[in-house]
Amino acid sequence: VILCTGGFGADSSAHSILAQYRPDLLHLPTACGEHSTGDGLRMGFAAHARTIDLEWIQVQPTGLVRPDSLNTRHKRVAPESLRWAGGLLLNQEGDRFCNEVDSNEAVVCEMWRHKAPFRLVLNRAAAAEVSELCTHFCNLGLMRLYHSGEALAKDMGIPLSRLEATHESHFQAARAAGEATEVEDKTCEPALSDWPMGKAGIGKHSFRNEIPGSSVKAEPFYVSIVTPVISQCLGGLEVDGTCAVVGKSGAAIPGLFAAGEIVGGLRGSRGLGGNTLLESIVLGRTAGHAASEAATSAQAFQTASVAPAMAALPSATTPAADGRSGPAVDGGPVAPAEGGVTDLRARVAAGQLETWLEKRLTPGALQDCLSQVHASGGDFDAAVRELCGRLLRGGGGEAAAAAAGSGEATGGVSLASLRS
Repeated sequence: VILCTGGFGADSSAHSILAQYRPDLLHLPTACGEHSTGDGLRMGFAAHARTIDLEWIQVQPTGLVRPDSLNTRHKRVAPESLRWAGGLLLNQEGDRFCNEVDSNEAVVCEMWRHKAPFRLVLNRAAAAEVSELCTHFCNLGLMRLYHSGEALAKDMGIPLSRLEATHESHFQAARAAGEATEVEDKTCEPALSDWPMGKAGIGKHSFRNEIPGSSVKAEPFYVSIVTPVISQCLGGLEVDGTCAVVGKSGAAIPGLFAAGEIVGGLRGSRGLGGNTLLESIVLGRTAGHAASEAATSAQAFQTASVAPAMAALPSATTPAADGRSGPAVDGGPVAPAEGGVTDLRARVAAGQLETWLEKRLTPGALQDCLSQVHASGGDFDAAVRELCGRLLRGGGGEAAAAAAGSGEATGGVSLASLRS
């Protein structure tokens, strides 16, 4: 079994895992998928799995807010590239209050100290660098184009002079950092002694696409209202190098693996941006390989014979009288139970049955089956059951019997193909 159910950031109920480990974040909206309710973690708890770092939750500062649905719990997150392109974060009064390109944790901490609503503001040059994102968010109603700074200031309910002063102080901080606006590449870091600390720079040392206050009045701006949102659970189940879930005893729980966000211990207290998809691919592949090896390894089943599970299944038959290899209680294939097979050893037995049937399901037998479907008015399931029953008894129609008797390699047809 591979657990890959995500984290628990979408469940804010009173008895949720979030309420247990981070009740201070229950009021926040979330960017986690609606499936991220901790179901897989609860399964791990029931299996006595060891957990790690469940208290570490990543909060993003730029969850996008639709003005017409402010209270919607699920939000999209604006990528950090919007801030790196030169986007400014403004508080209710129109002032910058943080270093926009600082860590998400630092920006969120500053947001707690200031008044909402917060706005992510991109001037024309900054928006041009991320034009596809701006267009996409505008189409979704999550971003708005203001054709002038004057229109933006009016909508914010602040004087235009306040907005001009904010951009002018940012512009002067960039000049103090030694990054003139004419320089094309402004991502280089100046000497530490040149970092513009204090009210204007707020610790910022990497500037891009800044404009003077005198340009604000006629400058077009792309603007989004943003709010802190839960974006990722950094902790989860503890796993070993094969993605096997570790039990409270310190040993791997046999047959239980995990992959994706549900795995803890990889990210520490801060998730690395852009790493989520990579984690899913690497952990998923590792867990898949390990689970496959565990399921097919003879060692995994050496303490219990498959025969008891096969004997417990209905429809077990003995070899046909003509000597053909049919299902047998000891070592042969067995038809799966009507209600589905739940025991792992019984699943192996059912897999052996399917392999046995595929070797005998020749094109001739399939044609015979389809003819019966047509004759019976389209009851496909009944025809397949009849075909499988005849194959188990050593029959399968004249074409199938001839092919089976002569040993011709006419090509098999998988049961999965039949089902689809």
